[in-house]
Amino acid sequence: MRFWDVCRLGNGRRLCRVEEIRSAGRRRGPRVEKALGLEVKHIYQKIKEDPRFRELESKRRNFTWLMVGIMLANDFWYICATAFYPEHGYARFWGTPIGEGYATTWGIVIGFLQTILFIVLVGVYIYRANNEFDTLKDAIVADARRAAGEKP
Repeated sequence: MRFWDVCRLGNGRRLCRVEEIRSAGRRRGPRVEKALGLEVKHIYQKIKEDPRFRELESKRRNFTWLMVGIMLANDFWYICATAFYPEHGYARFWGTPIGEGYATTWGIVIGFLQTILFIVLVGVYIYRANNEFDTLKDAIVADARRAAGEKP
């Protein structure tokens, strides 16, 4: 939203704040309405009323929680297995070197693989956000603008 617009006072022009335009009580033209955000509010209302917008919010929220759950579960099992079972199962395996004469252990490799998994999850989210979510969002905004009388 722009906070400044050109005020016409007599023959002179000057920049004035949007609040001054509101308080001037003059008839508002399309430029002033746009500066005040009146058209934008109308478009936002149209978007919120669209059932596809609720579907988009739901899809995005569910997908985000799925990704968060995968990341937290991955971190949780790794930390718990190391903390509570240091001499059993996976944790004992993690402390062994990857080969004879190597200082690198399997725990470092597994930690590196976790980092790779996190990067892949971020890539999957970005791919889905850029393709599915943005396509749906663009269609919703275009329809709302068309309904408000703007060019999409």
